[in-house]
Amino acid sequence: MAPSVAVENLNPKVLKCEYAVRGEIVIHAQRLQQQLQTQPGSLPFDEILYCNIGNPQSLGQKPVTFFREVLALCDHPSLLEKEETKSLFSADAISRAKEILAAIPGRATGAYSHSQGIKGLRDAIAAGIASRDGFPANADDIFVTDGASPGVHMMMQLLLRDEKDGILCPIPQYPLYSASIALHGGTLVPYYLDEKTGWGLEISDLKKQLEDARSKGIDVRALVVINPGNPTGQVLAEDNQCDIVRFCKNEGLVLLADEVYQENIYVDDKKFNSFKKIEQCTFSLRFICHRRQLRLLKQLTKHLMHSMLSVSLNQLESLWSLDLGLAKFPEHGISGARSCRRKKRSLP
Repeated sequence: MAPSVAVENLNPKVLKCEYAVRGEIVIHAQRLQQQLQTQPGSLPFDEILYCNIGNPQSLGQKPVTFFREVLALCDHPSLLEKEETKSLFSADAISRAKEILAAIPGRATGAYSHSQGIKGLRDAIAAGIASRDGFPANADDIFVTDGASPGVHMMMQLLLRDEKDGILCPIPQYPLYSASIALHGGTLVPYYLDEKTGWGLEISDLKKQLEDARSKGIDVRALVVINPGNPTGQVLAEDNQCDIVRFCKNEGLVLLADEVYQENIYVDDKKFNSFKKIEQCTFSLRFICHRRQLRLLKQLTKHLMHSMLSVSLNQLESLWSLDLGLAKFPEHGISGARSCRRKKRSLP
């Protein structure tokens, strides 16, 4: 009789993978929740409040209504033809939905799209990046994924061949990186942020960790930089970013810039600068890595994306994440949410 599938003979890379956003505390809370349901009165409390990451709305934080209104209208475009829609949805959400639907072939959010992303949305994203940085952005160089995690996994697929390939990652870090590196069979090479300097990134520590990894036979292929930091919230200074780019050039590393929290800056003396802007301001593209290498990475990324099918609906968030159009309506957008968070952070 052939052996059956069991935990012991599953893919060891999957077994090694841990995604600790929820963690042991939440797992224990779920056990207690089950106990409350099956054995009422067995605990000195009758309710559990989940305050872990990812649950602000369960604690009363209101969702950004603009996003939900636009999504509802795009997913059910016939609503735009009804007179009562004007009283149920804001005028800016209606206008925005019409713009987005006009960019989607067939006006169908449930259909498969170009695997690199809907061209009209990529054009809008490129315009937003160009406006942010002051330099042109090419829509053909943009790859739209349904969230940051698929993008991270895609890069790990491209870069990691076996356990001898490593990725430099910050500690503390969002566990997506440690989990995805393990899942794709690579090695996490940690570098440590310094709490005494406001969770700063020291080039000397990067060099130390890189040299130590190489001495163990690990081929370090990329550097992950999270700016603004997650979970630390630090914002890198411009000169520090220049040093990081030089470091990557000198060491032949791919720079993976995680900049999803660029709108979440809570102090007036800090300013976000994208690594794309830093590179354009200070260096030529050839300075960061050989142009042939960049072309190859782009070709490989396109090959990987073209092997996938993307659903139009999943791509809308990528457009919203740049705050495009929301600048006109700050009460609905990220700036309003940021103001709310600032108030919460100031509470005793």
